[in-house]
Amino acid sequence: MTTTQVSKSDKIRAYIAKHPTATASVVAKKTDSDVSLVYTIKKQQRKASSTGDTLPQVAQQTKVEAQHTEETVRQSRYSDVVDLIRVLNLNFNLGSALAHICILAGECTTEEKIEELESALWYIKKEAQAIKAQ
Repeated sequence: MTTTQVSKSDKIRAYIAKHPTATASVVAKKTDSDVSLVYTIKKQQRKASSTGDTLPQVAQQTKVEAQHTEETVRQSRYSDVVDLIRVLNLNFNLGSALAHICILAGECTTEEKIEELESALWYIKKEAQAIKAQ
């Protein structure tokens, strides 16, 4: 006897097919899923029905849109850091140290985290040397 594993997405689609007027929170509870996943699937289904695309095509488009959104957020974070450096009137060394520390807020591997921290520390040491030299 073989058992087939049903994905959460499939469970959500099946529940929505049986209960098309159910709210996202009800669907999430009944399928033991996250509400954001329910919203994503409902959005994909609406898009597929309006464009005539298949669900896999819409899912791929949604993935591309999510990657674009992630890049926009990353660029926004960079702008925020630059603005903060300007507002605090930080010099090059301190601004660079802060920028390297802020990079850690994104997704980094352990090696990248260590590299960013070492870079920040290098700029902080350079600033300490400059202050001592005054």
